[in-house]
Amino acid sequence: EGKIQRITPRRNDLVNDTWMTDSGRELYKSVTSKDRILRPSVKGQDIPMEHAIAAAFECLENKKIGLVASCKSTLEEQFLTKQLIVESNARTYIRGHFGQDDGILLSADRTPNLRGALITGLTNDYPKGDLLDLNEAIATGEVNALLVMGEDLLDSGISDERSEEHTSELQSPC
Repeated sequence: EGKIQRITPRRNDLVNDTWMTDSGRELYKSVTSKDRILRPSVKGQDIPMEHAIAAAFECLENKKIGLVASCKSTLEEQFLTKQLIVESNARTYIRGHFGQDDGILLSADRTPNLRGALITGLTNDYPKGDLLDLNEAIATGEVNALLVMGEDLLDSGISDERSEEHTSELQSPC
């Protein structure tokens, strides 16, 4: 009925038979998240995509842009993010998410697409588990506009006082 009820693995005897991590089974919940953006908007008003893109370019003109990319993004999103970085000359920040591996099937890398980020050139290095370098770039003025793609800044090591201290500098008038 047009609603994802669950995710199940496809059979692949060479890799994992039909095994799938619990975290993978839970991914469908993000599709219906209340935080998911469904339409482009400016100042809370829904607008056509081309107008939203034009407004974003206007807001970012003459800014020192930092772009926080995500290893959670799809390969297509990462490819487009890389194009945006090249066109805007943005400084790139990318965070890894890590946990314990089980030495068998569960990797320490908890992101669904770190390999895609490496393949697309979104990053050339294995990312750190935080964005502390971004704290320094904001403090020194190397970054005064920030685009964030699917990451939680506070969870990524950006300090509350740093974000409060520079909120007026980072917030767009748009």
